[in-house]
Amino acid sequence: GGPGAAVPLAWRVVVAAAPRTDGVLRIGSINRPDEVAEIEPASGAGALPDWAKPAVGGTTGAGGMDVLVHTDLPDCAGITAAVPLACSAALAETAFHAAGPEVGQRARIRLADPPLGAVALFGRPGHVTLIEDDAGDLDHILFDPDRQGLRFMLAVPRHDALDACPAGIDSVSVNALSAGALEARSLGPTGTTIAVVPGGALAAVRRAMIDTYTHAGHPAPRVLSAIAGSPCVRVA
Repeated sequence: GGPGAAVPLAWRVVVAAAPRTDGVLRIGSINRPDEVAEIEPASGAGALPDWAKPAVGGTTGAGGMDVLVHTDLPDCAGITAAVPLACSAALAETAFHAAGPEVGQRARIRLADPPLGAVALFGRPGHVTLIEDDAGDLDHILFDPDRQGLRFMLAVPRHDALDACPAGIDSVSVNALSAGALEARSLGPTGTTIAVVPGGALAAVRRAMIDTYTHAGHPAPRVLSAIAGSPCVRVA
């Protein structure tokens, strides 16, 4: 692909991990409390369900670890958590089983998605990251939407109440713009809409998004807002 730009948003992906010495990688999820997956990467033993695969996308299987993951966004949100999950789990693995300073550990992580993985690992708070090419070469430009009073808003269809992406909601973006959003667009077949909204217009844009669904006869969407976030960080 060609050049692009990315800003991490503060919808969180959390990875809690503890080291093992038997080479086993065991993964659980707060979002799926009844499911646990276990594999031995070195031998290939075990199998992973789809929800657990992103968490091993950047790991090597060195030493093993227990991992518990959580994502703020529902699976149907249209914004994938795969890249930050992979990077966070890989950071935990290198912290347990690799020597050297953290910046060196980050540089050694094998990235399943080089451009976005590089943003997740090396992006800077208060900046937009320019991605030069697929190799993950980056440039950082000052951009602080929080200081400008801007928020990012998602309207996520309630797919648990629907058999398919809801029909008749093509005007969500238009209605959000009319209510005060600076930018709004669909995220593809999921039906999710993302908008950039001044703080003073949050309530009006939220109402416009909800009304678009309910007037079309659909359940009100989940409407979520966030500020710009940070790259993957270790907090404990």
